[in-house]
Amino acid sequence: MTPEAMTAEQFIAQLDEIAMIEHALCVEYLSVHCALGHDRDPGPDASAHEQAVHDAALAAMNLAMDQMRQVHGVNRALVAAGGQVEVGRAESVGGVPIGRLDAAGLERLADRERAIAAALDAIYQRLCAVLAAQPTLFQDPTLALVSSLLDPCPDHSTPLAAVLQPLAGIPPSEYVHARPRDPDPESEEATLVQGSERAYRALVPILATWFEHEEDLFHMRSIAIDTMESLNAFNTLLVARGVLPPFGFA
Repeated sequence: MTPEAMTAEQFIAQLDEIAMIEHALCVEYLSVHCALGHDRDPGPDASAHEQAVHDAALAAMNLAMDQMRQVHGVNRALVAAGGQVEVGRAESVGGVPIGRLDAAGLERLADRERAIAAALDAIYQRLCAVLAAQPTLFQDPTLALVSSLLDPCPDHSTPLAAVLQPLAGIPPSEYVHARPRDPDPESEEATLVQGSERAYRALVPILATWFEHEEDLFHMRSIAIDTMESLNAFNTLLVARGVLPPFGFA
């Protein structure tokens, strides 16, 4: 079927929406990584289930890193097409909550992740079809940058298997190592949550500045990486205590 025609402005609006969804999906995969135990070593005597959960956790981190790169790529295409840098975060996609893993989300993790990936892929597939049907929607060099984002059309569903296959048949009681909870305000856990939150909230504007001025402020990339490492350090300590980092939802 021939896709419904879009104006350049409508296409840019869709890229803006995708940027926010990709940001949320990055947080989603970081949350999955933490819920599955972060990078804790299962040890040489680990059971097959423990090793499988560890493998799934590492795969979730790899997907999160891919999403970080995708957020950057979408923003480059968005700005080239005439839009503005977008580092906001979507709350849902296709009617499915995204980013905040609650108890219900942890219990039905596979269904949730598949639904999120399928909904985002459907948006991309529409844009890919529109660009193929309307090759003059943008002119070079904008067209080249947008095309590089959409060719091949992004696929979030297939890579997800690296996370979900190891978890197949394992009950949540065995794969969930960190859950959302509100620590006592006077506890060390509360201090760690505050540190994690400060690092995450600092990271977002740093990324926005880098995306907007990456040609002139290349050093912002190293600042972003340092902030990510701080966030990861806090999250490591939280997960060791069984607490799922809030990633801006606290």
